[in-house]
Amino acid sequence: MITEFRKLTLIAREGKREALTMAMQELGLLHVVQESVVISDTAEELIHKQNLINRMIRLLEHEIDHEEILLTTSDRAIKEDEVLLNELQLIEEKIDRIRHKIEKLEKRKERVAPWGDYDYSKFTKLINNGLFVYLCRANKKRFDKLDINNAIVEAVNQFGQEVFFVVITSQKEIDASFESFPLPRISPSEISSELEFLNQKVQQERQSLQPYASY
Repeated sequence: MITEFRKLTLIAREGKREALTMAMQELGLLHVVQESVVISDTAEELIHKQNLINRMIRLLEHEIDHEEILLTTSDRAIKEDEVLLNELQLIEEKIDRIRHKIEKLEKRKERVAPWGDYDYSKFTKLINNGLFVYLCRANKKRFDKLDINNAIVEAVNQFGQEVFFVVITSQKEIDASFESFPLPRISPSEISSELEFLNQKVQQERQSLQPYASY
């Protein structure tokens, strides 16, 4: 009886070839042909590294946002520019807020300057006892005829025909025929100190803009 032979192909490392051949012969295989298809150790190392790289890529695909991976150099530059512009805008807005405070303080200082400097704490006891302290101004003729019941009136300065004076009274409201307003809690010298501090802040913020000049 004639039986058809089957061909079996085995692949093994070069160093295992002899042992594999002998094992096949012991199993009773009739004809063993050795073919030298050698995969070098270097090639095996490359395949191993490639497998590791493929595994890392698969892991990274799960951990990193695909949108971030696909960002081009141009996209990144646009994002960096946007961040830079936002930082600059925040600094400019901060400077504008400080300038606004400076403008308000300068107006307050200009308003109270004719009465000279004063210490608000010296009037605190009077105010706590129910008295009112007003800074007032009137022309000299009006001031000379001024008569406020139960009040202390004292002139502190005069420019031309304008008299600047202080009124201490128990009345919450006084004569409306001349300009008056309650004694401010902050004195001209304190306003000056605050203005100096704010102007220094503006300079500091301007200096923080210098690193951006190179962009």
